[in-house]
Amino acid sequence: MPESIPAPLIIDTLKDTFKEARTALAAEGWRQSPDYLGWILSVPDTHQKSVLAALDKEQAIRVVTCATEDEACTIGAGLHLGGEPVVLMIQHAGLYASINTLRGVSMDGKIPVFYMIGLLSREKDKDPKESRHS
Repeated sequence: MPESIPAPLIIDTLKDTFKEARTALAAEGWRQSPDYLGWILSVPDTHQKSVLAALDKEQAIRVVTCATEDEACTIGAGLHLGGEPVVLMIQHAGLYASINTLRGVSMDGKIPVFYMIGLLSREKDKDPKESRHS
C-alpha cells in the first residue's frame, strides 16, 4: 500500500513552490504581498485532514474552502489573473466531476491551473479485485 506523504513535507513543498512563483511574478512586474506566499483553494475531504489541520496553523499560506471543484477552479482563475499564486487541493473524483470547467478555464481560457490531487488508496484486504484471487 502506498505511504501517505507527511503534512509538513507537503506544506514545505507548497511554500517553496509559492516562493518561486512570487519571484517569477515579481520579475514580470506584479506587486507582491508581504503578508503571505499564496493561496490554497480546498474542496475538503477526509484525505486532507492532516494537511488542513497543519495549514490552519500556517500564517504564510491563505486557505479558502470551496463547495465544489468548479468553484475552486474559477476562483483560482480569478486569483491567477490578479497575479496570485494558487493551488487547488481536491480529491481525484472531483477532477472527473469538474472536467468541463477545467477545460473551459485552462484550455479555452488559457489560464494555468495547478492541482494537488489526493488519491484515496484501498486497503488490500478490502480490494474486490484482490479478494477474488485469494
